[in-house]
Amino acid sequence: MTTQPVKSQHTDRRVRRTQKALEDALVSLILEKGYEAVTVQDISERANVGRSTFYAYYDYKDELLLSQLDKLDGAFSDAVVHSLFKDGDSHGALALFQNVQANRQVVKAMLGRQSGALIADHLYGRLRPRVEAHMLSQLTGAQAASIPVDLIAHHVVCSLLTMIGAWLDSKSPLPPEQMDDLFRVTVMTGVKMALRL
Repeated sequence: MTTQPVKSQHTDRRVRRTQKALEDALVSLILEKGYEAVTVQDISERANVGRSTFYAYYDYKDELLLSQLDKLDGAFSDAVVHSLFKDGDSHGALALFQNVQANRQVVKAMLGRQSGALIADHLYGRLRPRVEAHMLSQLTGAQAASIPVDLIAHHVVCSLLTMIGAWLDSKSPLPPEQMDDLFRVTVMTGVKMALRL
């Protein structure tokens, strides 16, 4: 077993600390004034680093924002693709809504009204094909040929992202359990009927 040299470990911790400072600065600034109004200079000042340090890690602010996508993608993919379509699972999206609530500030910065559409568009692009593939795996060949699965997958993902964005922006948000019930009744009941599941 090889171990990293102490100097390398120290450098890695410093790099991660700087990246975290930049990420935290971006989140707080989005929540304060909206993504479009945030500049690289704002981020650098809030993170207490120079602009050259920012550019050592990211070419532009969109790249910093998109670096957060993997964090959201994992949580959303698991809930949408694996949980939402389980038979007998009355609370398929509950874990997702609980995760969103636990990380409310970060997710709100990424998907709320102040974030713009960049993350939502990229998250949609990753989720929709997975949801469609999962739906197709639940159908027979004849069913798949007669049901517009691509449109239904679009509906599920757009509805989920829109609902979460509105929930995060709400002044008196519902608890995750009620959000799960609302999503299941308003979206998934119709989806299951359309897929004849």
